Amino acid sequence: MSDIIDMPAPKLAARARLVALKDAETHRKLVNAAAQDQHLVIAPTHVMMRGEEIIGYLSLGALPVVQAWFDSKSGHVLDSLKMIEMGEAIFDSQGVKQFAIGVTEESPFAPHMERLGFTKLGSTVLWHKTL
Repeated sequence: MSDIIDMPAPKLAARARLVALKDAETHRKLVNAAAQDQHLVIAPTHVMMRGEEIIGYLSLGALPVVQAWFDSKSGHVLDSLKMIEMGEAIFDSQGVKQFAIGVTEESPFAPHMERLGFTKLGSTVLWHKTL
């Protein structure tokens, strides 16, 4: 007599896959799923799926990130505002609909970002990698 109990083989979970985000219904489901996990959805291009379940997303090149330096000693506030407007005009001419900019808490711009039309996404660290 065998000591091995005849049990069905465990069901393997479907592998995660990355699917291009193409429709409003999938976008709605993604936003709802992320909200359930207390996360924002920012410029998604691809949805992570396991079977039919949404398990995440990636934004690949859809949200340009602006890096900038404005000389705090020689610059004039109106010059800085004009440069921001010019940058936004360039993005607009390229068809860019949204962008992000990193602003340190110490920056003279920090207290004015909301007034300039920006929404704070929360505290985060921006990481850089050279490919």
